[in-house]
Amino acid sequence: MPSGKPLSDKGDAAAAVADYGRAIAIREALREQLGAQFSPDPADTLASAYVNRGNVFSDQGDAAAALADYAQAIAIWEALREQLGAQFSSDTADNLARAYVNRGNVFSDQGDAAAALEDYARAIAMWEALREQLGAQFPSAMANNLASAYTNRGLTLRGQGCATAALEAYERAIAIWEALREQLGAQFSPDMAHYLATVYSSRGDVLSGQGDAAPSLEDYGRAIAVWNEAENRMRDNFPPDWRRRRDALMQKLNAIAQ
Repeated sequence: MPSGKPLSDKGDAAAAVADYGRAIAIREALREQLGAQFSPDPADTLASAYVNRGNVFSDQGDAAAALADYAQAIAIWEALREQLGAQFSSDTADNLARAYVNRGNVFSDQGDAAAALEDYARAIAMWEALREQLGAQFPSAMANNLASAYTNRGLTLRGQGCATAALEAYERAIAIWEALREQLGAQFSPDMAHYLATVYSSRGDVLSGQGDAAPSLEDYGRAIAVWNEAENRMRDNFPPDWRRRRDALMQKLNAIAQ
């Protein structure tokens, strides 16, 4: 990855953008010079630089610049996918799928639900193809990404009033994370636990809105249990935001029970 990543992690967004910009300029000049001889490795690095800069722009709220960079990365990786065929690696496919999700998230934030859903669908299709291809070798990180994409699709569909489709997306996300939870045991990360708790809570909200009180209460209880388990593991490192969300859900559950 280009060296802009550590700068971005330090919060120096301007320096990160400049660093990624230099890396992009060098590789774009090389691409123009070499033409059809521009090999897959530098092309992959160029696409990654565009994604990383797009992530910084997205974090800074510059949606237009983020979308432009994600589009560049996607175009490069899609060209590589067509060029390489079966030689297009699973890691690069994962990067492409994540670029689609990142762009979908920006579209969603901009209120363009249709474009967001299209990008989530592309990402999901790629990860599902990889899951079928790799079978038991499908990495847990990719499974986590797939579950997150289903969750994002569910949230967007819910915002569009498509409750049934949202529930289907949430159910797929829950199934993946629960399988990971069983598979990984103690290695099931706190972040994954938080995502699982959040999607249980989201599904509970949809069910509650449909008047399905009992299933919604069950989902709220599952969400609270997952957060409690994470708190027991993390102790003082349990994030305050997670605690607030868990406690608010507990209050909601108690109010309904009364």
